[in-house]
Amino acid sequence: MMYPTTMLDYDYYNYEMKKLAVLALILFVVLPIAFVLTLTFVAPKIPYPHQSITTKDYGDSRTTIEALSSASSITLQQTVSSKSSDWRIIVDGIVIATVQSKSNGTSVMYTPSGNPMGHQEPRYSANTAATPDETWIYDQHNNRVGGIAEKSNDKPYPFRRTHGYELQDADSNILSNLPLEFDAALFVSIKNTGGKDLWKIDKELYSDNGMIKIEKQNSDSISSINAIWSVIFMAERNRPYKTTTEKR
Repeated sequence: MMYPTTMLDYDYYNYEMKKLAVLALILFVVLPIAFVLTLTFVAPKIPYPHQSITTKDYGDSRTTIEALSSASSITLQQTVSSKSSDWRIIVDGIVIATVQSKSNGTSVMYTPSGNPMGHQEPRYSANTAATPDETWIYDQHNNRVGGIAEKSNDKPYPFRRTHGYELQDADSNILSNLPLEFDAALFVSIKNTGGKDLWKIDKELYSDNGMIKIEKQNSDSISSINAIWSVIFMAERNRPYKTTTEKR
């Protein structure tokens, strides 16, 4: 037996369709916009809790820093495990410092005797595509001496595009530009803002044994410590091989 369709049936149908339309609007428009706005304006503004790491022996850390400062050629060798990525800093075939990564993203540079001589830590605790990629550099006395910051087109997420990184001093003045093509080329350079080579970076052996060689090009170059931190910063974001627990 068939029942005739009435105006009440049409009204009920229209009411249900409107409910579905409103629900779809919330799910596919409102919520995604709210999520993007949260990532853009909330997450990037959460500062990372600063860790105070100071030298326990000034003479020891000063001696290693001076040895690095006087070196014109330095080799960095990455040692990767399933839990962390550490580095050996080698001059004339001798390991004169190491860099050890911590679980919170901080990396600490140590003398051979295990004395802290500086560290690098992320600026923001939120690690999303919406967060500007930035790290701050501290010396052996826990004084901020510089940083590395993402260069982008200054558009909000998800429209922001990174086009490089820059090394800055403690007042956020630009010291040099870091090569965006780090992962694609075997030989790259850290340059000053005028395009002059400061440090040559040789990655020819990086994919084989994690070794990167850097060579000072100018006497007015950025410091050896800043060059090391810059290379580690770029290398950690462009790891070319698997961990030592996996077959390469």
